[in-house]
Amino acid sequence: MKCMKRIALESEWKEEDHPRDSDGIFVEKPALDAPSEMKSFRNEIFADYDEYYRGRINAKKKELDVTEKNIKEKDEKWLLNRKKRLEREIKEYEDSLDLMNKSKEFYDNPELIDIKYGTSTHKEGHQGFKSGITKNKAPFDFFPAPDKYTGHRGLTITPKNSGGKGMIPLSEYDEKMKGVTIIKNSVGKNAPDGVKDSVNRVMSVWNMLSDEDRDGVDVLKINYGSEKINKKHSVGGWKIRETLDLRDIGERDIMIQEPSHISVLLNEESDTEYDAIHTMVHEVTHRRYERMKKDKPDVVKKFHERVISLGRDGAPTAYAESKWDDLETVKSDNSDGSEQALKNIAMAEESISNEYHSEFISGLTTPWGIGWYSKPRMEKMNNINTILKETLYG
Repeated sequence: MKCMKRIALESEWKEEDHPRDSDGIFVEKPALDAPSEMKSFRNEIFADYDEYYRGRINAKKKELDVTEKNIKEKDEKWLLNRKKRLEREIKEYEDSLDLMNKSKEFYDNPELIDIKYGTSTHKEGHQGFKSGITKNKAPFDFFPAPDKYTGHRGLTITPKNSGGKGMIPLSEYDEKMKGVTIIKNSVGKNAPDGVKDSVNRVMSVWNMLSDEDRDGVDVLKINYGSEKINKKHSVGGWKIRETLDLRDIGERDIMIQEPSHISVLLNEESDTEYDAIHTMVHEVTHRRYERMKKDKPDVVKKFHERVISLGRDGAPTAYAESKWDDLETVKSDNSDGSEQALKNIAMAEESISNEYHSEFISGLTTPWGIGWYSKPRMEKMNNINTILKETLYG
């Protein structure tokens, strides 16, 4: 998540380049076995990479056989160089396959934390997303408005048919938005098939979640565009609700200003379709962490302290490690010792433990790419697993 340099009523996370029908009627449906869903995603990834590595090895070996036959006929330097290159590439693919298989000892370890997603009773709604509705069917109006801190386009909430005027009490908003999420999907029918498949991946994770997870997300945004066009945007983000407390000036309520949202950026240049799952799980885990902070603050504090004690070297990913750089920047920008400066530094510190948590859970679900199979990564993941078992998931 990007470094937080603004004063805000609530914190915001953005990742860098990192059921209910529309009528709102609940139906009973048994909860999915979330851990088996997580494991099925993981096994699917391992199977795909196994097929990829073995396919590349076989293709390179066939090419090597042809090259060796040509060398017997004409011993030319360029053929010898090709032979060396092919042998090197085969060795690299074989090492990658071996590394992935060894990493399974960690991912198949019964001591890994067991994530319980809970009851899932929402019906499938807009575009197949559970609890999904369109913006037009929402009980309030959601108007585009520039974010007062960043200038980026956001959403502001006003009473229905008010022409963008007025505010909504948070209690009323919670009551009417319970069980529904606005789905904003910019992936059209002309998008590449791979991008459409990624939308289905996002939907499969969304539908796997518990009612409680989905209830905390007002808007699910699926953005689409080429990587070149969208390079200035994040690959995903989680933003909690912005509220305004008017009770100190005689009003009775806390008012809501901006909705919470999860955003995922998809494009045809993505390295793998598992990007979509990884990002989705990562952002939902931020939402879960916020809920844990309210439900069991003492336990979250212990987790935070344990993570900070691991330091930079204990980061499960390079992205999580970059939060320490953000912390140093915030400290440099807030060196006056004021109350607000201390709050900003504390928020930046908290973002470190928040990211360690999200990176671990998303990595546990979608360990895609060779970076997730290295021994140092497994050791760091195991350390965080131990802390999580003794704190948040104990």
